[in-house]
Amino acid sequence: MNRTLKAIVLAVLPALLTGNILSPAAADSISPNINNGDREYSEEKPESSFYGSGYTGRMAEASQLRFEADELMADGKLEEARKKIGKAVMLDPGTTDGHIMYARCITRMLYAKKTLDEKLLSRCIEEWKLIWHHDADQIEQVEAKAQAKTLMRIAKELEKQKKDNSNEPQQSLASTGKKSVE
Repeated sequence: MNRTLKAIVLAVLPALLTGNILSPAAADSISPNINNGDREYSEEKPESSFYGSGYTGRMAEASQLRFEADELMADGKLEEARKKIGKAVMLDPGTTDGHIMYARCITRMLYAKKTLDEKLLSRCIEEWKLIWHHDADQIEQVEAKAQAKTLMRIAKELEKQKKDNSNEPQQSLASTGKKSVE
């Protein structure tokens, strides 16, 4: 064995034996300490008859659901995709892939509506902030931050419009010179 290879083996061997070898980065998962609060992604039960009832079964089902949802989103079937992604996130809440897909899907749904859905807007902001503030990939965090800030500006403008509308004096029929119809 040449000297360089021997030096590498001797340097890595203690780490291998003690288990202190570099582990995969946790950047591919949401923080395990995350509190989903009252977020409900899906009410559907896992398909344990097909995938099994263990951890790997839930992960396999979540992976399949993310794949199916990706195809549905590409076809523009956003509500169906949201349901599948929601179930995938419920089954595997620690994987950012599901959260990213869910946030993208509900954001597309928000923009596709003709009228602004305030509840959906709030949900979009929450989901993007969840990704932004936790252990997501750096590129995903940048996307999440940009999306969250854009949506927060929309929410702020909406609140401003509501406030402006509520502060306007209400005109009575008498002050406009119109007669009421009885």
